[in-house]
Amino acid sequence: MVALPWLRQTLLKLARRMIWLRRLQPRFDQRDRRLRPLLERARHAPPLALVEAIAKGGVVFGIASLGPGGAERQMVTMIAGLAAAGVTNATLLVEDLSSSEAQRFHLATAQQTGIPIREVRRLPINPDADSAPPPGTAEHTVRQLGVFPSWFEPVILAIYHDLAEIRPAVVYTYLDWGGMSFGVAAVLAGVPRVIISTRSLSPLDHDLFQWYMVPVYRSLLALPGVTVVNNSAAGARDYARWLNLPPASIPVVYNGLDLKRFVPPDDERRRAARLACAVPATVPVVGVIFRFSAEKRPFLWLRVAARVMRQVPEVHFLLCGDGPLQPQAQALARRLGLAKRVTFSGETAHPELAYAAMDLFLLTSRLEGVPNVVLEAQAVNAQ
Repeated sequence: MVALPWLRQTLLKLARRMIWLRRLQPRFDQRDRRLRPLLERARHAPPLALVEAIAKGGVVFGIASLGPGGAERQMVTMIAGLAAAGVTNATLLVEDLSSSEAQRFHLATAQQTGIPIREVRRLPINPDADSAPPPGTAEHTVRQLGVFPSWFEPVILAIYHDLAEIRPAVVYTYLDWGGMSFGVAAVLAGVPRVIISTRSLSPLDHDLFQWYMVPVYRSLLALPGVTVVNNSAAGARDYARWLNLPPASIPVVYNGLDLKRFVPPDDERRRAARLACAVPATVPVVGVIFRFSAEKRPFLWLRVAARVMRQVPEVHFLLCGDGPLQPQAQALARRLGLAKRVTFSGETAHPELAYAAMDLFLLTSRLEGVPNVVLEAQAVNAQ
């Protein structure tokens, strides 16, 4: 019996690598048939009428962190646009702002909008956590769902308690993590409208894939007032295909840009940008802003850079961003003879300067929807 947990974990790890098995999951996984009625009955905070809810709670924008990612930047851009348009009845609810400085990367920009920002309050640890929660409570419903790992259930419940207090008309959340945590919590809290903005393509062949995503997404989409959107037509089709739903089930809402921030630079601004990014002033510069992770293929980017350098010996390369593969990427750059020709600038709070320093923007991602960086680079380098 001792070997069974180890065997189970081993089988799960193997299954996570089998993309074909993930693709088959929606055809045999019928857990949503059980989850949907549980969620339908779980309006632990009675839904307010939409007009009353807008007057009292407005909109809550929910996200896991304000880290240096494209979804986080897109959310802050949206909030800034709403604030500029006079929308004040909104709250930014962030799951984690305290664990590290990285989680607060976009915090200062978000604070400039004037919209209230609050961190999800941590629930006290229950010493009797193994006991069954009382029927009729949100805790009981989450336990009944039976699809989330035990460590994730307190996350959902903590968000639920904040939403039940704020009582918004709309919860607008980002990414698959937000879809699971804020999406379920919003339904439990009786929020009339829930919008889950997925980014890029589905998590089918991504490290963030989880087996509970299919039944939870399908259960949420079957409920009135819940909408899942994507930022590209390709992403919407991919999510619908993954979830085995009609293509029209996932509407498309394209990314927006702050066109006052991302503008073509004049010569003086380009020189200043190159000085700020520590790249030479008079040579061609090829660059990118991305996370050093597998789906962005940073190693392929550097191999392309090495071939470009053989054709254009004076070229310089600028890589902005951070991530788990950055040390390996730096080591590969040295092996490829790029050490003196590449600048690893780390995370940047001013991507407009990085774009202004580049002559060519190169992205080698294995999968993308409509990434912010491509739109921003086009806006800055529109000639």
